[in-house]
Parts: sequence; structure tokens; C-alpha cells
Amino acid sequence: MAGLMAGLALGYLLLEFCEVGEMREASHILPEDLAMVLRRIRFVNAFTGENLSEFRIIEGVVGGYEAGGELYETWVLGFEDRPGGASADQDYLDVLVELKRVRGSSNVTVRIVQLGYDRIDVYVDDVYLGSIRPALEFQIDLAS
Repeated sequence: MAGLMAGLALGYLLLEFCEVGEMREASHILPEDLAMVLRRIRFVNAFTGENLSEFRIIEGVVGGYEAGGELYETWVLGFEDRPGGASADQDYLDVLVELKRVRGSSNVTVRIVQLGYDRIDVYVDDVYLGSIRPALEFQIDLAS
């Protein structure tokens, strides 16, 4: 139990030091071309109708593929699925978005996972792509 609490506390501290941004101001945080990609994507909470625009950068990594030696860049962003609402926990870990590309390439791969409760509709250039649904969620009673 102590290990779990320490891990949660460390995670909270790490998030506190992450950059916070809004999609319209993403170029101050992300590389400009990736900020442009992010501005083309719209996340809408289907339950509340709210656009998800505030995010935190969880991680940004540059690495190399062993096979070809190409450099890749990966950014993971966290969004709050109910920003500012009474049920919002403001942990920015409800919707996780990964932006990944090979340096110098014009293609960016976007992966999205919904860890919160609500369905999130995804639009690119105002075209509906689909919805991300909550992941499997269950509770375990620590007393039993």
C-alpha cells in the first residue's frame, strides 16, 4: 500500500511540473508543426458537449530506431474529460493523446485512449472520425 501511495504522489508531482497549455496556444509548448496538427483535431465530450482544449504534456521523447537509425519524436498529452465541472478531478489523465513521427516526415501518427468515464467524439478538420470509449473500469475492495 505504501508503494502505491508513493507512486501516486510521485505521479502527481510529475504532473505538477508538466507544461499546461490550450490547443490554440500549443505552439508555445509543442514544436510548431505538431501544434498545427493538434489544432486540426477537436475532442468533444459527448455527454457534456464541451470541447476539450486544455492539456498537460506528460512526456516528450526523442529516440532512434536501431534498424534504420531514423530519429523519432513522441509526445504524450493528457486532457481532462470534464474541464471545470463539479465532477472534474483536474488530473488531466482522462484522455491520453500520443503524437508520434519520424523526424523530417510530414506524417504524424495520432493514438488516443480514453481512461475517463465519458464518450469522447473525435473530429479532424471538422470531419467526425469516431468516438473513443472508456476503458475497462472496475473496483477492488481492499478490505476483502
